[in-house]
Amino acid sequence: MRSKRDREVAPAVATLHHAARGVDGTDRKARGRLRVTTANDIGVTFLAEVVTNFSTRYPNVEIETLLTQRTVNLVEEGIDVAIRVATKLPDSSLIARKVGDIEQELYASLEYVRTRGVPATLHALSDHACVLFRPREGRATWAFRDARTGRTTTQEVRGRIGTDDYSFMRSSLLAGAGIGLLPRIIVARDVEAGRLVRVLPQCASQGASLYFIHAASPVVPAKIALFRDFVVESFARVGMTHG
Repeated sequence: MRSKRDREVAPAVATLHHAARGVDGTDRKARGRLRVTTANDIGVTFLAEVVTNFSTRYPNVEIETLLTQRTVNLVEEGIDVAIRVATKLPDSSLIARKVGDIEQELYASLEYVRTRGVPATLHALSDHACVLFRPREGRATWAFRDARTGRTTTQEVRGRIGTDDYSFMRSSLLAGAGIGLLPRIIVARDVEAGRLVRVLPQCASQGASLYFIHAASPVVPAKIALFRDFVVESFARVGMTHG
């Protein structure tokens, strides 16, 4: 029968054994080049910070990124991992792990808010400058879920600036162009730093989902498994940054 002291120190000993296994096992095996592809807007915002922090933790892994809007063939182009945003992935032999759902919210720069104020209702967006994602003839329809009521409402908005790239929209908002609907993971650090503020915080729009994709293998290489877990953890932290 174990003494009281043995029972008290057992959790700490177990933690040390777990840490030792990590150092002697998976962590030590994480080495070599890891090639990762994703879209430009996710790459220069969310993924850039993830890669930087991962590289610091696992210095024996060399990371090379390919930022492109096209769908890359992982096997043919020698890519280890794809980080993709989609509502639904096509059937394939690749392994896909859903990282999480991407919520879109309304943002504007502090300068814009100080100059133009903030809309009190969705309808009041018609009195503000809006930056639109893939507009049609200068118009777009935004659908929102009200956190307080659970109801979904739509609002048609107009704007003089339109784009098909979230990085461009983010830069435009930072420059004071107006109010835009952006994925939280694109602007999380800007909000933390006070460069952008959330507008109509009770409203959010459900976007697509983020997926971690790699080729099927009997044994997942350590560098891919660790990077997968790192991406999942990083996404969870960004998701809880505000909201």
